[in-house]
Amino acid sequence: MIQLGNDAVPVPDVEAAADGAVTTGTIVVAVARADRSGFASDLPGGRRVVLTTRQGRLELTTSDTIADGIDAAGTYVSPADEQLLPETDGAQLQLYRRYKDWWRKVRSPAGRLPAIGGLVAFLAVIVGVIIQLAGASGPTSASTAADAQRILTRAMRPADELAAAATSPQVAAIQQRLLANEDSGRDCLAQLGGGSGTRRAFGDVTCKPPSPSWLRDRAHALWITSAFALVAGILALIGLLQRFGFGKSPEAAA
Repeated sequence: MIQLGNDAVPVPDVEAAADGAVTTGTIVVAVARADRSGFASDLPGGRRVVLTTRQGRLELTTSDTIADGIDAAGTYVSPADEQLLPETDGAQLQLYRRYKDWWRKVRSPAGRLPAIGGLVAFLAVIVGVIIQLAGASGPTSASTAADAQRILTRAMRPADELAAAATSPQVAAIQQRLLANEDSGRDCLAQLGGGSGTRRAFGDVTCKPPSPSWLRDRAHALWITSAFALVAGILALIGLLQRFGFGKSPEAAA
């Protein structure tokens, strides 16, 4: 019995079995019985293996059944699988290594574009989550309107003192404060509206609230993730054009 492991072991050259003797995706290694009564399987059944030849590689499942039509020792696959091997000599067999063989296929020319596209799409999700959790939001229209109302209320506050003013100098002082508040309030309101000004604050209102950077602004999360998704879509389209281009059918590419 062949001892399958992670290291490749040599097996007889590959042959196509008679129709129906070996199912597609299956491999059989037949050896003569010691009593010359026929042939027995030299492989345990149900193992996922990789068959390599001088020019070719197939992933198959072993079978321990010798069907009618196999009348000589050798390594047998279905006719359809045998057609996928450019050469059938120099055959070796080893266990399928889930992650190592998967990674080999990902790094192959046929696997690179889908892998990169999938990675870009995954990064789009991660970036979107990070922006939502760790990002910041700029001033909203509601917060700007509330700040403007507080500015107007503070600017007009000295007018409440006019009724209690007893002398002309007191009235003049209040009027001066109103004029100063008017100038300061107008400056602050202009900055709240996106304009320019010199005041940094008016009372408890910051005239120009700090805005997060473009990348950290939650309002831009959709644009950033859309850009990633666009790249992933372009890569997927290129992959489809290569996989199903002229002379290639979906059945053969599957």
